[in-house]
Amino acid sequence: LREMLPLLPPPPESGWPADMPEPPSSAEWLSRFGYPPLRRAQRVSYLMAALLPELASVSALPAKLDRRALLQTASVRERLQAGVVWLSHQRFKLAAMVAVREL
Repeated sequence: LREMLPLLPPPPESGWPADMPEPPSSAEWLSRFGYPPLRRAQRVSYLMAALLPELASVSALPAKLDRRALLQTASVRERLQAGVVWLSHQRFKLAAMVAVREL
């Protein structure tokens, strides 16, 4: 997921959370040259479509994530939402697995 760090938007006024990794210096040109936020979101959505199915295939968690369906999604917003929903489900599954192990 380090590939996604250069595509982060500028920090919000309140700043990023403390555990947020710093974007690499190679990302500086994005803000310096006014790289459009929509283009940045589009690139993140396609990167997500490329990376998440790979994560799903090597994960111990059962997952259904179809790269073709992600890439054929009608909009950037829908593609990003699908990725966020999938990641949220995976996070809940991992939390449940950890809770069971701690019993």
